[in-house]
Amino acid sequence: MKPSILAVVIGMTVSTNVLANEEFRSHSAHVHGQVEVNIAQDGQELLVEITAPGADVVGFEHAPETAEQKKVFEQAIAQLNKPDELFSFNNANCTLKFKSVSNTLEGDHDEHEGHNHAEHGHDDHKDHDHAEHNHDDHEGHDHAEHDHDDHKDHNHAEHEHDDDKDHDHAEHDHDDHKDHDHAEHDHDDHEGHDHHDHEGHDHSEGGHGEFTVEYHYQCSDVAKLDTISTQWFSKFSNTEKMTVNLLTDTAQVQEVLNAERISFRF
Repeated sequence: MKPSILAVVIGMTVSTNVLANEEFRSHSAHVHGQVEVNIAQDGQELLVEITAPGADVVGFEHAPETAEQKKVFEQAIAQLNKPDELFSFNNANCTLKFKSVSNTLEGDHDEHEGHNHAEHGHDDHKDHDHAEHNHDDHEGHDHAEHDHDDHKDHNHAEHEHDDDKDHDHAEHDHDDHKDHDHAEHDHDDHEGHDHHDHEGHDHSEGGHGEFTVEYHYQCSDVAKLDTISTQWFSKFSNTEKMTVNLLTDTAQVQEVLNAERISFRF
């Protein structure tokens, strides 16, 4: 069974049965200082899934910007990739088979927005070309020449006067058309610029970056597992509380850990 499937199973089962209380519902939101851990046992397999706010792990919730932030970020990633220093499963003889460390701090959302913005710009370009094409069709030079041939019998003065009116009118339409296209083009560009800035502002100021970690173990003596301990609080001191949702073949339990209580009986 894949780790992601186990995570879904524990999330659905635990929340539906033993954790349907107000404290758990409020904890499901992104809260600084609180880390959520799901532990699922399925036969000899053991899955640990951790969801932690960026503030708990690195002290910020955006892409690292300064040299110091980049250093802290890299150290945190390295630490999360060492599960043996974060959790221990007493007497179960567990071997790590899979691990995954991901986060939402590094700007995936910005790249997606940039892709949409590029598509929007492409559409503007197509509209602009289309406008230019209509502009060429609208000039009406052939029409003016046709009128000139059909009215050869009219006096030359009237013809020049008519041509002059037509010419002025054509130029007027031409100028209006150019100005109209230009105004629309400027308006579209302005909207795109405002939208891009607004999206970027929301992402950087209002986002809640977090880390998601999965550890998948194969345990040869899982029946002997009696205590689970964590060293999380000594590694990530910003965390004040860890809620552990435990699902086994025979039990469903919720435990709350902190710096003073770092273990519980399985």
